Amino acid sequence: ETQDLVLYIIGDSGITPTQLDSWLDTAQVSIPGTTTVIIDATNSGAFTDALNAPLEKQRIVIASAENDGDAGFLSDGAVSFSNYFWIRVLNGSNVDAAYRHAAQAMRFITRQRAQINDDGDTTANEAEDGIIARRHTIGAGVLLAGDDPIIGSIEDGNDIGEQTTATVNVGEVTTTSAVATVVANVRTRNLVKSIAKQTTSELTADGNGGYSGDVTLAQNGVYDISVVAIDDQGNISTPVTTTFTKNAFADPDGDGLFNAIDIQLVINTVLTLEDAFDTDLNNDGESNAGDIALVINIVLGNR
Repeated sequence: ETQDLVLYIIGDSGITPTQLDSWLDTAQVSIPGTTTVIIDATNSGAFTDALNAPLEKQRIVIASAENDGDAGFLSDGAVSFSNYFWIRVLNGSNVDAAYRHAAQAMRFITRQRAQINDDGDTTANEAEDGIIARRHTIGAGVLLAGDDPIIGSIEDGNDIGEQTTATVNVGEVTTTSAVATVVANVRTRNLVKSIAKQTTSELTADGNGGYSGDVTLAQNGVYDISVVAIDDQGNISTPVTTTFTKNAFADPDGDGLFNAIDIQLVINTVLTLEDAFDTDLNNDGESNAGDIALVINIVLGNR
């Protein structure tokens, strides 16, 4: 007598997209309603392209990351796609609204790109995706009394030079309940999709609605700091962000990341002596072998 089916997978399940698609196809033969699949795991985007619903059946497939992307679980899992998503569901949001809230929050914090596919094809995040999800809710919703906390402001970051710590300050933290914790998540841009390089630090209340704390920035480079407030009911604020630098180097392609593309640009510039990009990373007035060695070390995380 089941009308709808919800399947939630967190972490590496060992199930392949093909296996799961086959199981769901069999299950949906006897399920007249909507099947919703939520997968919060690294590389979970592989499932959004593979789990196509049988003819005349409705299936919503949500993944917290791309096919080759990491999924973040920060602050002991409190800051994660799952937490943002399920709290919205508990408050009565439709599936699409819960998905978009979680996707936007984690995009700010970890740069992961969540995926949704509910239009029956093999491509996620198209304009048509989300139509079924907007009309569908999971359960009745508990409608928790408290709204999400709000962080009103965050102080701009700066370059800390040779220091190894930076002070993060946020203000006007409000909630209809009680604030349980305010957490700063630190992400270095030195490596692409480097959620493993993230660290978290709890901030301390200043008695005037603000919170402050030091974060460690050990290596030279650019750091994105996102701060969230969590109340005693588990509601999480939308993140606020700032950027700190530590002896920041020029970024050859200007995308805010140091990766293999930057290495290639520096090598090409040194070999051709064409200054189309800012490749003088060591600021000695020219692009040379020293810049090649430096950009390689930055990408490897050694600087």
